[in-house]
Amino acid sequence: MAAAGMPRSRTSSGPVVRDGLLVLGVAALGTWGLHGGADATAAVTGSLDHPAHVVVLLLGAGALSVVWGRRAPVAVLAAIGLALVGHELVAVVRAPVQLVVLIALCALAGACPPRFSARAALALAATVAVGALVLEGLEHELPDVALLTVVAWTLGSCSRRARDRSLALARDGELLRREHESRTALALEQERARIARELHDVVAHHVCMIVAQARAGQVVLDQDPETVREALRSMEGTGREALTELRRMLDLLRPTPEEPAGWPQPGLDQLPALVGSLVGAGLPVGLQVAGTPRRLSPGIELAAYRIVQESLTNALRHGERTGTSVRLTFDEDVLAVRVEDAGTGAPPAGAPGRGLVGMRQRAELVGGSLQAGPAAEGGFLVCARLPTDRAA
Repeated sequence: MAAAGMPRSRTSSGPVVRDGLLVLGVAALGTWGLHGGADATAAVTGSLDHPAHVVVLLLGAGALSVVWGRRAPVAVLAAIGLALVGHELVAVVRAPVQLVVLIALCALAGACPPRFSARAALALAATVAVGALVLEGLEHELPDVALLTVVAWTLGSCSRRARDRSLALARDGELLRREHESRTALALEQERARIARELHDVVAHHVCMIVAQARAGQVVLDQDPETVREALRSMEGTGREALTELRRMLDLLRPTPEEPAGWPQPGLDQLPALVGSLVGAGLPVGLQVAGTPRRLSPGIELAAYRIVQESLTNALRHGERTGTSVRLTFDEDVLAVRVEDAGTGAPPAGAPGRGLVGMRQRAELVGGSLQAGPAAEGGFLVCARLPTDRAA
């Protein structure tokens, strides 16, 4: 926290340091002006006994008003005007107070809108001009007064525009940073959801098959050793498939130069093997294909495969194993996936239903839709419609 607060402290102390240096600089110039202008003072007043301390006070007031130029520009304008009028009345030394006026005008133009600062510049220039004409008769200084007034106002206005541009860039940068953080958070959330779906589909399916095969082996353990042996071999194969799927996912998450990512994703051509593995686990499954089968994009085929896989896994886990049918219908622009379980085939009431949510998300990610629920004739029905216009 200390490290985080350190830059803020430096930023807030910057204007204070600059203002302090400005006041010291103006005071030094004023002191030099008072001593360096002794001859001129004597020429005007006839002696050095004229109240020069009044000029020092006016000079100090003008310098301090510069510090407050960004906080109270109207008050600064009034203070500078009073200091200038007082200086013209005393008329001891001219240049230092004029310097304060120019610096204050520059600060005023940098802190206020252009219209207000322009009016203030005209008012100050008029005050100086009146003093030069009426009190001192220094008409030859009027062009210099006008030029210095324009230069001071221009410098302050340019400083204000540069500061406004800097603030606008800072605001834009902050907006871009927040937008980037929002997009990054959204991408991470989507990636977590994708990984959760993959893990659920892979682990739940294979573990469910292993459990079903182990249960079947226990039933015939004493009567049919060969069936038990076949169930164990099937469990071993299912476990190897699960490990392969998990390794594929880990490689996708952490690709290495030695083994770049690129494991093939399951597609529609692997559905017969999937159905065969479920049949071997004790779930009667029938696979039907209508229309003209064709190659679809990998995303569409993966979504269809995972939907069928999750539906059959639910039928194996929750159904009564009375019969499950899988039907794929290839239309012109839609692939219809229908999985119907004659038993229950659905999670019990109150279950989280992550698999059903994952299937629906998969369908929506490829621009399709999915409906799942009890069938009219009994059992459980999953229907998905996936667009085929994204063909590879």
